[in-house]
Amino acid sequence: MKKTSLLSLIILFVLLTVTACSSIAEKLIEIIKLNDIPEATDLPFIPELTLEPTAAPEQLPTETPSGEPLPEEESEIVLESVQMELDFWFTFNTAKWQAEEGHQYQVPRLISKTYPECVISVNNGLGMPDSFDVHTDHVTIGKTQFSVTDSVYKGTSDIVLRSYLWADTHIISVAGNGLPPLNPQCLQDVEDVLTRSEAMEFKALPGFEAETKIIPPIVYVKDHNVWAYYSETGAQKQVTLDGGERHGNITTNYANPKVSPNGRFVAYEKFDSRFIFVYGFETAELWTTEEFLPEADVQDSVIGWDSSNQLYISRHHGNCDFAQNQPVKRHVVEVFIFDIANAYLKYVDTLPNEDTHDYAYPQSIDVSNNGRYINYVPSGCNRGGPFIHRVYDTQTQTTLEMHSWWPMQVSNAEDRIAYADGAWLEASNTIWITEQELPNGFPQSINTLADSELVWTNPHWSFDDKYVVMSKYHFIGGVESIIGLEAFDLSFFLGNASLEMVESGDFSAISVPITTDNPQDENWIFGAWSPVDYRMVIVRMPSYDASASHQQPYELWLLNPITGEAYIIDKADTIFEPDW
Repeated sequence: MKKTSLLSLIILFVLLTVTACSSIAEKLIEIIKLNDIPEATDLPFIPELTLEPTAAPEQLPTETPSGEPLPEEESEIVLESVQMELDFWFTFNTAKWQAEEGHQYQVPRLISKTYPECVISVNNGLGMPDSFDVHTDHVTIGKTQFSVTDSVYKGTSDIVLRSYLWADTHIISVAGNGLPPLNPQCLQDVEDVLTRSEAMEFKALPGFEAETKIIPPIVYVKDHNVWAYYSETGAQKQVTLDGGERHGNITTNYANPKVSPNGRFVAYEKFDSRFIFVYGFETAELWTTEEFLPEADVQDSVIGWDSSNQLYISRHHGNCDFAQNQPVKRHVVEVFIFDIANAYLKYVDTLPNEDTHDYAYPQSIDVSNNGRYINYVPSGCNRGGPFIHRVYDTQTQTTLEMHSWWPMQVSNAEDRIAYADGAWLEASNTIWITEQELPNGFPQSINTLADSELVWTNPHWSFDDKYVVMSKYHFIGGVESIIGLEAFDLSFFLGNASLEMVESGDFSAISVPITTDNPQDENWIFGAWSPVDYRMVIVRMPSYDASASHQQPYELWLLNPITGEAYIIDKADTIFEPDW
């Protein structure tokens, strides 16, 4: 009786299962017919049902079981382009990457939104210590071959830096602060960026070309007039027209042109004028500070522009009666911002006057990128030079003295300063370039330059503060000519200048010549770096000892020390003070 009952139950269960499966199959056929799916004549495979006890209450369909990752939703791919270098763009998925132009680097970077230690930069190479192993290989992305270098912690496979060298032109670095191990997915995402960008031939997506970095014209003084040269088109423009004209004993002469970062304006001075001029390239309008001069013994001078296109000027109160060698009153130098759009002067600060006699006054030279630091020298009536250069910190209202007798420059990030340091002169007969962190860092001399018994001076930072270019002078008649001299006497014993470049922050680096070394028939003067890449404008002047009968023209050159590209922009009887 028990066996018969058990068999009946099994048969009943099978019949119910078959009926259920038939019912499901019929439902599927109805759904297929309703949706008009073609060629769906065969029934899909129906898995055999299994019944298992439920160990826990069932969760609602909207809940996700704890301990399991949320399913990733495929978001719509939104692409953007960002200009990493001149004519070099990255195209990236905005869901994965964020473009950032950080104050520390002053160049665009791509930062992973998921892996913040994953940062892509271009031509911002890192010096790696000996604690890493380096592996180099090649990879082809699209139609482009890259040389790939991985730096890993010794004894591990953890990649902390990956760089792609493209056509010996750009180094694409992937790394984070502190060099943490990079997530493998981060490196995969990087290749996705390179794949998209390579497919675009490293050009911008349509609509992004308008975001190209502004490249202002190069401005300079040519035969007493201010000129502008547009590096992207080769066009030239003469800004002033009456330079060189004589009026009695005075020759009209323009000087000290400074171009605004947005390329819209150039500020300059005129030899026989007490005020400054500002010319608008787009409208040909001319502004001056003449209406703001309160007294007859006040004179304005151009200091420079900050990164926000604000023009800094210095105003010198007081004059000198050179015949009687008597001051009219105590000299004061104030710093103003000249607001062109609203036509007014905004007071910034008064430069400190350390000297006690009435003839002294500070003469401003330059302003840092964000306007914090102002370079100046103590000057005065009937006073010779050169002078010790100083830096005034407008934020703390303190003076920094670097004991430099030649011009110095604050970095674009305003975190370092480079200057000619004569501290080693007595020991090595050499004046080295020194880097120092601001405001109160420890000076680090770049005293491993290629030669000694020289004067290294006039340092200038590249747009990203990666390189410093500097002037190199040999002594006339050999080092014996300077024995016993003070630093301020050395300028009378210097020959022609050549130019060399060194990587900043690397105090073991050897400088690289970018012009003729120790030239005999020419004198190279640095003008300015490009604000967006590694090009620079320099002047080839005749030798300092060239006679009038062998006078050569001045040449304005555009040079890229990375690629070696160089060509002459302009020639004239005289060319001075280029700015970019």
